[in-house]
Amino acid sequence: PPVSQPPPAPYSPPASYPQPAPNRAPASGEAVLAVVPGLTRSKGFMGVVQESYTLVVTDKRLIFPAYTNRVASAAVKAARAEAKSQGKGFFGQWGSQMSAMGMGYYLQMAPEEILAEEKGSFFIPHNQVQGIKFHSEYNSDGGIYGDVVEFRSAGGKYSFRLKMTDERSVRKVLEPVYGKIK
Repeated sequence: PPVSQPPPAPYSPPASYPQPAPNRAPASGEAVLAVVPGLTRSKGFMGVVQESYTLVVTDKRLIFPAYTNRVASAAVKAARAEAKSQGKGFFGQWGSQMSAMGMGYYLQMAPEEILAEEKGSFFIPHNQVQGIKFHSEYNSDGGIYGDVVEFRSAGGKYSFRLKMTDERSVRKVLEPVYGKIK
């Protein structure tokens, strides 16, 4: 008789990233797997304009919500209110605010809410991702300026500098979904 292999283990984001609330089933059937804060993209003349994004990995797509001052303020207010309702004092509220800056905030939202929150947000379905590449940028002195992740898709190439994390952490989030990334 043929030998069957056990089903693959369910995806589990690295412990360094906040986990979604286990009792919250998404209404859309799309689950948020992980959130990576602090991606920036340059645009404009000589790249002087910097746009901030957060990477939200779901079981169906990559979502890139624009992270604006308005979103940051809303995230902080929501975290403060939640901590206060749990009876946390000043430092507990402050700690909750810090974790909300792009991470915990999106874990509490449905993917469609994340996309609709801010103009400039976009997504790439997993089946349209043609490649993911990492590289480092160097400054004029030859020192490393930062890690960069590049997503190639049918819609084009999207390149982001990693500001709040590093290549290794982002790989840990993406490789369970896409397999080994070169």
